[in-house]
Amino acid sequence: MLLDGTIPLQFRLLVYMAALLADLRYALRMLGKNVGFTAVAVAALALGIGANTAIFTVVNAVLLDPLPYPQPDRMMKLGRKSSECVEYSNSIPKYMAWRRNQAFEAMALYDFGSLGMNLGVGTPPDQIKAAHVSSDYFKVFGVSPVAGRGFTTDEDLPKGPQAAVISYGLWQSRFGGDRGIIGRTVLLNVSPFPVIGVLPAGFHPDPDVLIPMQADPLSANRGIT
Repeated sequence: MLLDGTIPLQFRLLVYMAALLADLRYALRMLGKNVGFTAVAVAALALGIGANTAIFTVVNAVLLDPLPYPQPDRMMKLGRKSSECVEYSNSIPKYMAWRRNQAFEAMALYDFGSLGMNLGVGTPPDQIKAAHVSSDYFKVFGVSPVAGRGFTTDEDLPKGPQAAVISYGLWQSRFGGDRGIIGRTVLLNVSPFPVIGVLPAGFHPDPDVLIPMQADPLSANRGIT
């Protein structure tokens, strides 16, 4: 004790730690005397921690984390609201009418589901995921290929030239990160597609290959954003 009657901070911390250790020893002795109660308590704690972790993960991903794109607050998904729900699968004619508006800087059309395709002619050929996208897809998501380029307007016209933009993962795993892949032709479902670009690493959604939508006003419905 000091001359003025105060207790040093270090001594108080030692007293608190000793009391905490004593409480822990007492709690462990009590738990050890009732194994059934201990098992139930530990299981309840584990379930509670697991449930809270799962809920926080979902909330963090859906509500707290921003979208992994530049200026995500300027992005929207267009749909049709009915009395029961909002439908996000719209017809191509609607898309072509909507994109003539002056409200949006860019508008893109893309497939919701991944399209399965064969890469090459191996036995069996490699199975990859592909997606159809319109030419403004890269502008909407604010992404530029790390090699090559995106699709041109001509490539996105019905019966336009074939072209493919591959993912960073496919570029590394299948082509060894070779920058010479730009301009080379790959076989997708036995059809030749020149590779014109490579997506950056970590871009989402992440199909292995993007190919032009080449939207025809008379074709079936597609997803729209």
